[in-house]
Amino acid sequence: MTESREPAAAFEYIFEQEVRATMDARFHALNDTLRTLASQQPGFIAQERELVSQDGPVWRYRTTLKFDTVEHCV
Repeated sequence: MTESREPAAAFEYIFEQEVRATMDARFHALNDTLRTLASQQPGFIAQERELVSQDGPVWRYRTTLKFDTVEHCV
């Protein structure tokens, strides 16, 4: 069994991005940079990226940054 690093009261900052399909690789690179920077902050737990919709020329992603407290996310 794997133990979760996530505390019971983790703070989540959730935002959505609309990305032109032709710019998907660039978005992924930018999102990876965000993860690198966020992971260097106190209280960082995780970053999740989810493709919400892939219809047409504009795709929608949801990114969630998780921190142990709201103070560490601000």
